[in-house]
Amino acid sequence: METLLLNTIHVQNLLVIINRLHMLLHSTALAFLFYYRLCFLFQPSETIESHSLPWLLVFASEIILSFIWILDQAYRWHPVLRSIFQERLLEDHKLPSIDVFICTADPTKEPTLDVMNTVLSAMALDYPPQKLHMYVSDEGGSPLTLHGVREASKFARSSVYMEDKQKIKEKYEAFKEEIKTFRKDRTFSRDHPSVNEVMQETIIDDADNVKMPLLVCVSREKKPSDPHHFKAGAFNVLLRASSVMSNSPYILVLDCDMFCNDPTSKGTDLLQLKEYFGSSNEFIRSLAQNCTSDLVSGQKYALLEEPHFLASCNYEIGTK
Repeated sequence: METLLLNTIHVQNLLVIINRLHMLLHSTALAFLFYYRLCFLFQPSETIESHSLPWLLVFASEIILSFIWILDQAYRWHPVLRSIFQERLLEDHKLPSIDVFICTADPTKEPTLDVMNTVLSAMALDYPPQKLHMYVSDEGGSPLTLHGVREASKFARSSVYMEDKQKIKEKYEAFKEEIKTFRKDRTFSRDHPSVNEVMQETIIDDADNVKMPLLVCVSREKKPSDPHHFKAGAFNVLLRASSVMSNSPYILVLDCDMFCNDPTSKGTDLLQLKEYFGSSNEFIRSLAQNCTSDLVSGQKYALLEEPHFLASCNYEIGTK
């Protein structure tokens, strides 16, 4: 059976000609300019000594700007247009599930409202909600971030099918005010236990008939005496926690770095896997499959014991 393309590429021939002519003219002008500057070096020594420093500074700046211009021509050399065919996408039930990782650390440097806007925009992706799982990593263990995720969950659920834009705007203003009010008289500690809280399950009860993505706030345990490896450590925790909750085959990272498990680990000896990935049997089992974990199927929960264990400081001790 022939596979239909999801997009086609069209070369913009006229723009190719215009861009390359411009590059030729600009390069010719630069060549004459450099020739003129280099000729200065062969002038009488009296002239060179009196103007050498300003001349060299100008020449150096021209070289730098020319180099930047050359780098900028890469995408102009062969411009194309893409035509997409959304109607050829797979049906919803055939699409793979996706885990979305969003990481934040300090609400004073990364305002909670901005982070929650990222969460809300990700939850609004045009993708089957039952196959979309949001994980917000809070490196600072901030009550404000946890409160913000809770409020974002409430706002998303209350406005998901609302068509009145004015009412949505009013709810959003109330959502912003709630976050700003909570921020007052709050202190945050950098020494905190792990917190893994599920704001809402993928599918809300049948009475509401509202489908929403899974939303989880993950805050790993931190102690001043233990190394935490910054963002890399945060994504290690997200990978471990998500693997026993949703275990999607694809990961979308927003505004952060990425960490992936080694695909060659499948089929490796169990003891050897534990040397690299820790002692959690549920996490090890998740490496060999791309399906929903037993922990998340049909359960309503706020905190899970296994993600707490995976987010603890001691979990990585003894691993490679």
